[in-house]
Amino acid sequence: MRKTMIDTVLRFEQDLGRDVAWKTAEIIAKGGPETANVVAALREPVPSRHLLDSAMRPLQVPLGKALLLEWVGDWSGEFVLADPEMLRIANDYLHGDPHG
Repeated sequence: MRKTMIDTVLRFEQDLGRDVAWKTAEIIAKGGPETANVVAALREPVPSRHLLDSAMRPLQVPLGKALLLEWVGDWSGEFVLADPEMLRIANDYLHGDPHG
């Protein structure tokens, strides 16, 4: 899963800029329990693999959403909703703009 995320982030280098792409890839490569939280919170816009506008062009979605929901396949994990940051991320996914 980490390799797929790193490959995907580097694929978005043109959209993200070199510094952001490589710094994000480094964070993912380090791993650790907090990595999923960091990835889920990434807000930089990238083209969606699944969401298209009326002209069939990819809509922009946050990088974290693209990685976890569109690129890494079957992902499972758990949110510790007692953690305020995890609760914020969960609420953003549930109630935020589905495209961004």
